[in-house]
Amino acid sequence: MKQKLIVIGGPTAVGKTELAIQIARSFNGELINADSRQIYKYLSIGTNKGNLGSSSQSYNEQELKKLLSKLNTKIDELPIKTIESIPIHLVDFLDPDQVFSAFDYKKLAYFAIDEIISRDKLPILVGGTGLYIDVVVKDYVEFDYNISNEEREILKNKFRNLTINELQKLLIDKAEFIFEQLNYSDKKNPVRLQRILEKIYILEFHNKDISKNISIILGQKRECKYDVIFLYKNYHWESLKTKMKQRVKEMFNQGLIDETRKLLDMGYGKNCPALSSVGYSEVIKFLEGNMSKDICEEKVYYSHVKYARKQRTWFEGKGRGYNLIKVDSANDVKNLI
Repeated sequence: MKQKLIVIGGPTAVGKTELAIQIARSFNGELINADSRQIYKYLSIGTNKGNLGSSSQSYNEQELKKLLSKLNTKIDELPIKTIESIPIHLVDFLDPDQVFSAFDYKKLAYFAIDEIISRDKLPILVGGTGLYIDVVVKDYVEFDYNISNEEREILKNKFRNLTINELQKLLIDKAEFIFEQLNYSDKKNPVRLQRILEKIYILEFHNKDISKNISIILGQKRECKYDVIFLYKNYHWESLKTKMKQRVKEMFNQGLIDETRKLLDMGYGKNCPALSSVGYSEVIKFLEGNMSKDICEEKVYYSHVKYARKQRTWFEGKGRGYNLIKVDSANDVKNLI
């Protein structure tokens, strides 16, 4: 019998973490972060991490060392934090300039889930990064052509600054038959297109026939090892936009500008993975004198709305195939759990 895994996804600001904490309190659970920005250290205000504390729990040191040695990204330690006294895993552990792959995330997530289950607790995966959730619940097989981190970064830079139209054209020119197999959401997703192009270039380098490796390029899936219950917080779009506007205002009041300035003063470049994300990239332009504070705050808000639209399309799009169970609170899930 498969062990239960609760997944809580959805757009930013809908209240995913609050719901996860409610469920953890009610059903003896622990959280696993599935937000690709909250994995980074020193980014707190702009990622809405909340007040994190230190947990007394720790992983089996020997098993953790084995796992970390298998990652593409160099990680020296993996602390367990708490939020409102509830343990939360995979948050606040990575340096802002480190590149972190979805498959690195999958390895760590499976490790954390199994650790939680071993303590007879309920694992609750919560966050808005669709790719992180996808790679766990659909158990994607890793693309295993070995290239160095340096070569991988060169490839990423090759596509990083291309527009969505340029990425689409490049993929169509390279392999239109692959582009046509993508759903609407993926065709409009620059990160997804970049990853596909990276795989195509690597396969070509190894003299592999693209047409015979479609499943590898698009991602091979397996049956998930867990019994997944995918919860989706109900929301009203206009109300959500109002909440995002208030959240952005609070970020600026709490010191988002100072937080960004501190990261730059620590030596992290404005194009590093963490600082190129929503909120920080706009504040950097303000610090460079390219806009006023009011305009900056407005642009951060619109970036959040744009990001939430992408998340909505990812989770709610027909091509994704999620079995979403819409809920308002932990009381709605008693019979499921």
